[in-house]
Amino acid sequence: MLEYPQLLRRALPLRRRLRPLRYRYRHPPSPSAMTATLARILCCACGAAGLALSDENRESCAPEPDPDPIPAFRPICDDLTLPSDSADVSAPLRLSCAILMTGDTLTEDLSLQLNRMMRERNGLDVRAVTRRASLISRPGRFNFAERLAAELEDQPADIIIVMLGLNEAQPLRSNGEDLPVGTPAWEQAYAARVQAFLDTARARGCDLIWVGIPIVRGAREQKLQPIRALTQQLVRRSGFVYIDTTALLSDGSGTYIDSMKLPDGGRLRLRMQDGAHMTRAGNRLLVERLLPVLEQRLRLLLMRHPERLVLPEQADRLKPFRFRIRTF
Repeated sequence: MLEYPQLLRRALPLRRRLRPLRYRYRHPPSPSAMTATLARILCCACGAAGLALSDENRESCAPEPDPDPIPAFRPICDDLTLPSDSADVSAPLRLSCAILMTGDTLTEDLSLQLNRMMRERNGLDVRAVTRRASLISRPGRFNFAERLAAELEDQPADIIIVMLGLNEAQPLRSNGEDLPVGTPAWEQAYAARVQAFLDTARARGCDLIWVGIPIVRGAREQKLQPIRALTQQLVRRSGFVYIDTTALLSDGSGTYIDSMKLPDGGRLRLRMQDGAHMTRAGNRLLVERLLPVLEQRLRLLLMRHPERLVLPEQADRLKPFRFRIRTF
């Protein structure tokens, strides 16, 4: 006759016998599973001892079935809320507006801040294409209007946002001659290149928002003043929107500032050390100035294209917000 400890040692393998119970399970077992395990141990012990169990006793030692078994997996469709009958689930996700942002490094910084502040707006597709060099005054073999046409041919856009000028405050190269900023010859050549860009946007049926250059520090500001004035005249004459930002990042008298005073007495820096580019706080001010204008143009776009409107109960049919940036 085997003793009771020997029965247990035979019923449980050595490896499982030496490991504590809490290490045998990744997750704590349910009470029903614990009951079934103990019942199996008792049955093994009784059989090894040679106990003659009746059919009734055998049935009493059998593990009880789990009253609430948990399936190995659950179909994900059980957790989904089906759309209303008015929603066409077979239709592709809708896109409200495609936005193209282009320009120099100012546009690059502006687009990144716009992405931070509008990433919750589904239905918008924003892409930024920038160039870290002159686009108008000294483009070399680069043609700004032709580049815009190629971008729109590759992927159409509804609204174009432009911001440039830091690299244009220099003599304009035309037919092998350098034209100083502000001269009649410079004005004619500069206006022709900007107008070609605006005409390309109009021919493609795009709306356009031109964000003006904020006031900069130093002697470059004097050369930027005629660029602002000429660009504003051309943009508005073409029926597009020009946003003047000279008063946004300057004091009441139009003088350059690099920081603003906070209510607690501290200072918030708005400009970088070069006196031209903006910090994240400065770009936030620019985007806050841009957003009301952009919202207005979006409403006008949806009025012209009512098929892009989405009812509130069909908001899940909008494409998620998308942003990408490319520098060439």
